[in-house]
Amino acid sequence: MISIKYGEVPSYLRNSDFFGSLTCEDPNEEFQVPAKCFATDEAIETAEQFLTMIHVLAFWGLKQVPVEFFRFGCNLPKSELLSLLGAAGVEIKLAQDLQDIFTARSGQCLTRAIATGRPEVVATIVEHQLENLTEETANTAAAFGQLDLLKLLIQRGCPLTKTAGPKSTAEQAASGGHLDCLKYLRELGCEWDKYLL
Repeated sequence: MISIKYGEVPSYLRNSDFFGSLTCEDPNEEFQVPAKCFATDEAIETAEQFLTMIHVLAFWGLKQVPVEFFRFGCNLPKSELLSLLGAAGVEIKLAQDLQDIFTARSGQCLTRAIATGRPEVVATIVEHQLENLTEETANTAAAFGQLDLLKLLIQRGCPLTKTAGPKSTAEQAASGGHLDCLKYLRELGCEWDKYLL
């Protein structure tokens, strides 16, 4: 375990579930975290730093992964990625989700992040414009019922398929029974036909 002063927590860790749960008021107040779950900055140039960031992500509950983490993971050979994810010893779902995202075809990491329900990865890809926002992106969010992600994508200019039909964004939401997404899309002017309902 290591001790960290509340006021000295790196900025990238402040946007996390763990930091949000702290009740410290004095910036000099200390708390402890496992040493393997702390990195002073977001820099990732080695496999060891990547592995540390996996632990940081799991422990802190980051709301946005560092862009360096995303880029490093996408550029790792699959065998090395699998080895690092296995060595991390984190929750299996997190390891599987990261594997799915980082091994996706070029240009498909965003849809994989949406499908696996990883808003922390989606936020990074969207904010840093690492992939294009397409109608398929919005359709994926609607199909998986990811209303918060759908709203984020639309706020960032993601196009929708508004006309009624089997490939429309509304149809994707309806096919999964995601009424909250369907209602939101209707408010945005998405059409539907008699076959949708």
